Amino acid sequence: AGVIKTDMSPEDVALKAINDATQMCERALGDAPEVEVIAPEGFTFGYIPSYLHHMLFEVIKNSMRAVVEHHGVGNVLPPVRVVVSGCNGNEDCVIKVADEGGGI
Repeated sequence: AGVIKTDMSPEDVALKAINDATQMCERALGDAPEVEVIAPEGFTFGYIPSYLHHMLFEVIKNSMRAVVEHHGVGNVLPPVRVVVSGCNGNEDCVIKVADEGGGI
């Protein structure tokens, strides 16, 4: 089997990255916000899943940490949102991670 998956689902990869980042955030900070994934149903494209997982994991982990540190452990934490868009027959696909972590 090759490294490139021709029918990779960005939603499936994001869900795995979210699970990994949630476990790390809970272990390190004691709490973690929920993460919502908004993606076109059944969308796939050719890419290397491990590369996308690594990128999403790092960005989601940073967003989760920012949300917990900004709002405080045990308080109501707004969700982090992962949005997959621009995928309708276009050669470009955008994956946005948005949070309410207070910015820089």
